[in-house]
Parts: sequence; structure tokens; C-alpha cells
Amino acid sequence: MTQEDVRQLLLELGGEGSTTELAKRAKKEFPNRTYHTYIGQLLHQLEQKDFVRKENGDWILTDRGRNTSIEGIPITDIDIGAGEAGPLDKGFDIVNIVSTIDIDRELDLAYLSNNLSNSEYHPESSPFLVYRPLNQSSATLLVPTNGMITIVGGQNKNEILDSLDTFFNAIESIGLSVDSEPKATLVQNIVLKTDLGVELELATLSIGLGIEQTEYEPEQFSGVVYRLQDGSVALLFRSGKCLVTGSKTYRQPIDNAKKIECELEELGLELH
Repeated sequence: MTQEDVRQLLLELGGEGSTTELAKRAKKEFPNRTYHTYIGQLLHQLEQKDFVRKENGDWILTDRGRNTSIEGIPITDIDIGAGEAGPLDKGFDIVNIVSTIDIDRELDLAYLSNNLSNSEYHPESSPFLVYRPLNQSSATLLVPTNGMITIVGGQNKNEILDSLDTFFNAIESIGLSVDSEPKATLVQNIVLKTDLGVELELATLSIGLGIEQTEYEPEQFSGVVYRLQDGSVALLFRSGKCLVTGSKTYRQPIDNAKKIECELEELGLELH
């Protein structure tokens, strides 16, 4: 789920809704995913960009939020500034890249479901056809009737481009033309994972990192939510695992992960 998805959910609710209402709607639209658990983090990112404001417990779209979509960056730019090695050789893992592409045509999802292997369509519970390519890619395509496809689960640029090539070839083989090129895909969110190599005391950590920037409610979520200055969010767990989300290039989460490591070392932790 992206910030734009949350903006669209708020628009569907008339521009105003609570975190609980948005989470319920996300869970209904994406029943097989855990997107609803990230609603709060995405709302805070939107707040920092002046797309929403919080008032009396509800989130309200600002004028900017009502009239401006949140675009991603071209997938061809995902590795700008990351160097030739990319994130993997730096001790980090990319666990999910969320991207979108608009193929600018309406699709009959029932027809696709009946004619495409590796596809699922359950309109009573989800507005998307779910397509999983035949290859070994971890990417999954969520295909709506309006042709605005979301790709989730990809772990690198090639997986995403290859999965779209596979899908485009598959629908063209059943008589549907597609003018869009996979390289028109826009990156909306990157999730990076790293292991800090030390067990964390989360209650103490949430104070050390600054209570204005952190949330720790163990009855609601098992980790510390750490909001970074650039709008990204880090999730820190007792095991020492750390996820950095809300970025659109490799360079951004790599830099943020290194910054977090430095901050933890300044708090007296010996990492790795």
C-alpha cells in the first residue's frame, strides 16, 4: 500500500476518516494482505507533506491532498546514487518494492480470470484480479478494471519489469493490446530490511530516539515506529531487525539505515 492508496481511501470516505475507519476499509479492499497495519505510518507521512491534518481524532484531507496525486519515480531511476553494488552488497535486503503502471485501458477482469493461468479474481471480496507470473519472480500484480496496475512483492527492478513483460505477453496472447512499456512503471515505496545484530530494549529506545519522533504501543504493535525527517518510517523490533519504508530509491533507505545505526551507537549500543 502506498501513500496515494491512503489518499484515495480518504477520498472514498469523503475526505475525512479515523485511522480505524481507514484500516477497516483497507482490510476490506485488500483482504489477503496486511496493508491495514501500516495505515497509521502512511498517514503520518502524508501529514508531513501537508496532504492531511489531524483534527479531533480524524484525518482530514487538506486542499493539497484533495487535488494532488502522489506520483512515484520512474523505475529506471531506482538505483541512482546507490553505486554499482546496490543495497545487497552493503548488508541490506530489499524485501518489497511497490510500483504502479497505468496501461490506459479498461479491462474485463472476469474475462482475464477465465483465460489467464496463475490468476485469481474474487469480486465479492476484492476489486482486483491477482496475477502471479509463471517465472520465479516474487512480484504479484494487482489488476483493477481501470488498468492502473499495482505491482507488489518485487525485490529488484528486473523482477518487476519481467513480471510486467510476462503479464503483457499473456493478455496480448488472448487478444488484448497494450501500448504501455514496462519502463513506464513508477516506484511508490521500497521496504529495506537490516539486522542490527543486537537485542533492543524497545521502551528505552523509544525515549532515546525522541518521543516526538517515535511511537511504542506494544499492545497495538510489537515494534517501535520511528518517523524520520525525510518522511520515511523505520520499524525497530526487539530481535534487532529493522525495516525502513517510505522510500522510492535505494539510496534513501540505505542512508536512513546507516543513520539509525549511528544514532543507536550514540545511545551506547554495540551493533553487529
